[in-house]
Amino acid sequence: MKPWTEKKAVLSALANEGVRVGERILPSGERLRGLYTTRDFAPGDWVASFSGRVISRAELFALHDADPALFALVNEYGVATKDGGHLYPPDPSALGGHLANHACGPNATMSGRWERGALLLQAERPISAGEEVTVHYHWTGVKAATEGRAPTPCACQSARCCGTIELALEAHEEKDADGGVTLALFLPPEEVENRIAADVVNAARANEATILQYARNAHLMFSRGEARRASWADEALLGRIADAVRAAAAAGLGRGAARSHARLAELVGRYL
Repeated sequence: MKPWTEKKAVLSALANEGVRVGERILPSGERLRGLYTTRDFAPGDWVASFSGRVISRAELFALHDADPALFALVNEYGVATKDGGHLYPPDPSALGGHLANHACGPNATMSGRWERGALLLQAERPISAGEEVTVHYHWTGVKAATEGRAPTPCACQSARCCGTIELALEAHEEKDADGGVTLALFLPPEEVENRIAADVVNAARANEATILQYARNAHLMFSRGEARRASWADEALLGRIADAVRAAAAAGLGRGAARSHARLAELVGRYL
């Protein structure tokens, strides 16, 4: 893309010129608000932007008791910034990237590129005018598991939905050497298989990335000796992913669709 064209595309995304607020009706009858395109986008195009205010992690924790409503708003819509803060929209009804719903096979991504304090959304595949813009939230499931609640049901329209937005972890209380109780988190093999299968069918990489992100976070939690810990071992995790890739191949996932077949071949090359 030529420099002037790139600049124009970024400015358009910053102004959210190619998107609008829309909604669809879920099977339950509930209306789900979301972000919809007003024109076509090609892979790599800048689609929209997420802008707002930034709050530090310490400030967020302080809001838990001081301002529960704002705490809930940041938790629902906020995304992490480069310096560990949280970017959130003061007005959730305003047009912007914060309205993008989760999908197990998203058509866009929170790119990691920041312009003028805003996070840009980038198309991962062709998006037609009128299509809903979706991203993967990459929720690892640690928060839900430690709070003892079920993972959030997913309402995406991907070819293969995982069933929940965050990873479905298992939590078990274990006694440590000092007699204290530690909450151990476990990523079941069937959940790894579920996520890898979704990536193959949807020709996506988001679920694999979320599994690896969970593993990295779990490793940090364990190495810091926090009260919560998660079962982590490089060999064990890679073995679970390899088994999931074998299961996807044995089930014939990816056949008949070039992009899905290519995704399966990529996973086979990486893990088998």
